[in-house]
Amino acid sequence: MVICMLSPLTEVIGSASNLKYNIASFFDRITDDEALNGTNEIIVNTGIDAVKKGIKNTLIEKYGFDEKEIIVDIETDTTNIEAIKITKIKIILTGKASWSDVDSVKDYLKNIVGGDISVTRR
Repeated sequence: MVICMLSPLTEVIGSASNLKYNIASFFDRITDDEALNGTNEIIVNTGIDAVKKGIKNTLIEKYGFDEKEIIVDIETDTTNIEAIKITKIKIILTGKASWSDVDSVKDYLKNIVGGDISVTRR
């Protein structure tokens, strides 16, 4: 049963060109029935983790960053269970990745995902 519930996550993690569509598509699939069964929080958290991984993989593919050099944090608005929204994506670049032009990384992600994105160095 758990595998069936998590199978849509494989669609979230994809190439850069599909990332924005897949993020929206995943959250559109969360239903009231899942919320009533108490699984909604698990599904949302698993979906957020998959989105983070997809963003990391996109940056690794584009810039050649090491996975350990990218920290992704996502803020969500879960007040409406039928329309969970990602309100902000925060990227922190560490190590060699921190030498990159943060504006370039931010613009790249904005073109793919859209929304409120911040990219900083540590």
